[in-house]
Amino acid sequence: VPFRLVASELLWFMKGDTNIRYLLQHNNNIWNEWAFKSWVESDEYTGPDMTDFGLRSQQDEEFKVQYDEQMELFKKNVLEDDEFSNKYGYLG
Repeated sequence: VPFRLVASELLWFMKGDTNIRYLLQHNNNIWNEWAFKSWVESDEYTGPDMTDFGLRSQQDEEFKVQYDEQMELFKKNVLEDDEFSNKYGYLG
């Protein structure tokens, strides 16, 4: 694990932050799936079915393409849209 990822995650924890925006700003993607799950399970999500995305993305190449597209959209929204970030960027 690169030291920069450990350092950015440690600073994030020390700040008491639970929103992944700071991590994404530092190209640290370790917690993305946790926040992503809350978005794809919400009533506002209108993309392809992401049920069991962790397992399915490892077993189904076609699904992996959809998953990657939705994850990129999610990360972009967390970084660029304050309202979206405040609603779906938090863990827990």
